Amino acid sequence: MVDFERLDYTEYARFLDRASEADASRWLAGDTISYADEAVAMRSKLYLFPDSGKSAVHKISYKYIGAQRDRMREQLLKGGLRLAGVLNSIFQ
Repeated sequence: MVDFERLDYTEYARFLDRASEADASRWLAGDTISYADEAVAMRSKLYLFPDSGKSAVHKISYKYIGAQRDRMREQLLKGGLRLAGVLNSIFQ
């Protein structure tokens, strides 16, 4: 899905790096267990394939990408902030 953004890694990192102070503080609250619990709770929303019908084979379609793009961007931003927070706590 990231490939559909048509940006290189540096451009995409700059594009995503737009968290407000309030969002960053909220996302950094908690620990790695709470981060994992949040991801598990989101699972039912991520694996909705709107055009899959009764098929057991799920393809990542343009419709799915459109439906999940904002969620993907937010999760990548959260992951980057949280990883930075964990690394900062280790090396400080």
